[in-house]
Amino acid sequence: MSSSASVGENNRFNRINVSILLNLGIGLIKVGLNGLGRFGLRLLRLWIHEKNSGKTNYEIVQINEPFSSPSQIVRNLKADAVVGPIGFPVRLIGKNTLSISNKKIGLLSESKPGLIPWSEDVSLVFECSGQFTKRKQAMQHFRKNIRKVLISATSMSADKTLIVGFNEKEYAASKHHVVSYGSCTINCFLPVAKIVHSKFGILSASASVIHNTPLNKISKPFGEILLKPCTLEYVGPKLFPVLKDFFVNYRTVPYPGVSLMDLRFVLKKKATPRQVNRIFEEASRKSLKGLVQLLKSEKDSNAFIGSSFSAIVLGKQTRVIGNQLLLSAWFDNENSATRFNDVAKIIVARL
Repeated sequence: MSSSASVGENNRFNRINVSILLNLGIGLIKVGLNGLGRFGLRLLRLWIHEKNSGKTNYEIVQINEPFSSPSQIVRNLKADAVVGPIGFPVRLIGKNTLSISNKKIGLLSESKPGLIPWSEDVSLVFECSGQFTKRKQAMQHFRKNIRKVLISATSMSADKTLIVGFNEKEYAASKHHVVSYGSCTINCFLPVAKIVHSKFGILSASASVIHNTPLNKISKPFGEILLKPCTLEYVGPKLFPVLKDFFVNYRTVPYPGVSLMDLRFVLKKKATPRQVNRIFEEASRKSLKGLVQLLKSEKDSNAFIGSSFSAIVLGKQTRVIGNQLLLSAWFDNENSATRFNDVAKIIVARL
């Protein structure tokens, strides 16, 4: 056998060995997941799919969920009324071990972060309970072996808010220990706004959000349309100072599927709908590939349940009136867990 052939065989053998090790969880950063509500469930589903395909760099080894029993967790994974079953065997081993696709995960039930018995091999905690979003609260997860926490919600006191497609390159492992991934609305709006500003300049902006309601929170028989505050309104200008006098009109509707955002920009430069759509089509293939999609034909909202895009821009709804640009975008708010997962990989790669 020639030396080049031998090198090729060795490289192939090494790749196979690495794949086997990753699938077994050997060499992966160990993670504890706190909170298994709608967001945590979506994240867990995404992670197990990536784990089985060798696309992840971390291993969820423990889940702390004080508000659902182990049997309820299994039921939630097996049958989801919105996104369907997980697609892998799910069962309990004993009282406190969850098995998904033969991956074993320890189950815990502690309401206070400082008392959660995270194992000594856990290096990173995913704070997905929605309760402990302040830096001081998140730091209660810190142990001798745990020095990083990633929050699945807006946090004004986090060391850094990382939005993929906007500022993820600003992550500094040496000083960003409590990190927020932002929120579903922030992840939808900011990458779009960044592209618009880079091409046309933004004088001012606003947004209207029609946001879904989790199925278990829709009051019978029909639920209500509610006006609520939105974290995008005050976090957006903090992360992107060009958003002067920024306003968000945020309403929840009794529908458990995806959400819709109408974006309004007052531009410095002239634009046409065709120019704008062409810019987003190009960005969807390059700088925002996998993050923003330009939709050229109308589809029912249910078609976007489970979408991994931060924003799905409706090309036929693009309007320019004077110097105002009007855009509409679908987003699966629960599946913004995909962006959380992206940020997690960035942090893990620097541990």
